[in-house]
Parts: sequence; C-alpha cells; structure tokens
Amino acid sequence: KQWYQRRVRAEQFLELLNFAARTLIVGGRLVYWLPVIRDLYSSSSIPQHPVFTLKYNCEQTFSKKSARRLIVMVKTKASSEEDCAHIVGDVKCHGQYRELYFGKN
Repeated sequence: KQWYQRRVRAEQFLELLNFAARTLIVGGRLVYWLPVIRDLYSSSSIPQHPVFTLKYNCEQTFSKKSARRLIVMVKTKASSEEDCAHIVGDVKCHGQYRELYFGKN
C-alpha cells in the first residue's frame, strides 16, 4: 500500500505537468507548491517536462525537517504526443512526505 501511495502522489505531479503542457500557451507559467523533507530534497526530484523551463525554485522553510518549494515553470515550446513528464531523482521526496513528517523520529 505505501509503495502504491508514493507512486500515486508522484504520478499526480507528472499528470499536472502533462496537462499543463497540453493546455497552456507558449510563454504560459505553471506555478505550484512542492512539499519536501529538507534532508531528502534534491533539485533532481522536481518533476520535469521537455516543454517547460524551470524559472524559479524558492524554499519556504517550516522547520529543520520540512519545507515547501514554490516551483515556477515557463512553457517554452509547443508540446507533441511524444513529450512526457518525468522525475529524474528519488520520488521518496514526494511520496513519503506525510509518513516522514508525521512518523516516528
């Protein structure tokens, strides 16, 4: 069940990018909050898409342990059927946030 929940949460970010790639005009911006466990965060864990360029990645710290990142992406070209969102880094950053934040220390 936990593996499934991690996968579902990561896939939600990928679906968001794929939807935005299809619907935004070139030059449009996609802006969203990405919750992270600070020790696990890496810039490679930010969902990516071939038609978007990362413009801003700003951290709002909640505690030593957690934060959220404001992600701003700009659509730089028209999308095609072959374009697909992906995450290069570890999806644990997205899928286990709740368990790691509220879990036992």
